[in-house]
Amino acid sequence: MILINVIVAFENISDIKKLLEYILLQERNCSPIVCIDNSITNFQVIQQLCQQFAIKNKAKVYYLRNFKNEGSAKGFALGMQKAYELGAEWIWLHDQDGYPQKECLSSLIHLIDKENILAPSVIGEDSERIKVFSGRVDENDNWVPIEISGNKTEADIAGTAGLFINKEVINKIGVYDYSHYFVGMEDFDYCMRAKKSGFKLKIINNAYYFHPNKWNVKQWKIKGRIKYFGEFSENETRIYGGHIYYKIIHSNDLFFLSFFYSLCKIALKYVSGRDINLKKTFSIYFSGLYYRYTRNKKITINISNLNWTSY
Repeated sequence: MILINVIVAFENISDIKKLLEYILLQERNCSPIVCIDNSITNFQVIQQLCQQFAIKNKAKVYYLRNFKNEGSAKGFALGMQKAYELGAEWIWLHDQDGYPQKECLSSLIHLIDKENILAPSVIGEDSERIKVFSGRVDENDNWVPIEISGNKTEADIAGTAGLFINKEVINKIGVYDYSHYFVGMEDFDYCMRAKKSGFKLKIINNAYYFHPNKWNVKQWKIKGRIKYFGEFSENETRIYGGHIYYKIIHSNDLFFLSFFYSLCKIALKYVSGRDINLKKTFSIYFSGLYYRYTRNKKITINISNLNWTSY
């Protein structure tokens, strides 16, 4: 089995160093690594970490410096495409601020059957499962958590942390949607696209992936309503993230009513003096509306002209 790891780095040197160390502890510790570096200031150190890792462990590392931070969605799209073109049979995605526990990959590999996407159980500092990383979509189009039982549990959505994707999924639906997402929700969207194309997703109960529980959420439920973005920041590019795209893409009930109600709220915020880029906001909304009806199209990304460094 040809396995390739995909990492998207952004500034945090200690996180990347720790993640590389835990990848080394896995069953296939010398599997190739594709690292997309979105860093603006720490790229030289992260590149050195990748080079040293490759030399010390006789591993293959493909490094790409992204001169502009275009978000995790774009980074993972580039990494997934690169891994696929390198001939990966399975692609393992890694969150920068998380890391797989020692037996994680072994547990994933040993339960491969006909599932097309596997996901580990994501746990926090207290060793309890973080429920926001996996769930299902109920009859009212809400995201709700699932209770994991047995060796593996079928789910509708799972987060990037440790997502284990078969090449056939990439072959049919492509990579993360980097046009409509920046940071956040691109992984859930990908799982929904995979489900619509007939693929299955399973959460593996005894495959553990550590992730800081930043939200400290024990129970969660995302209501089936469109939420407006609020302020738009060119620097943070928040316009590309958030729940709005899930609802634009997947919601069926009262879609147009919710859509235009949300736009009206944005317009009112703008009129009242809030710092909103109205033109950009409307552009993204209608882009999302168009995407709702074209979402089954395979999403690919051109990597042929990029300056990859391999060690």
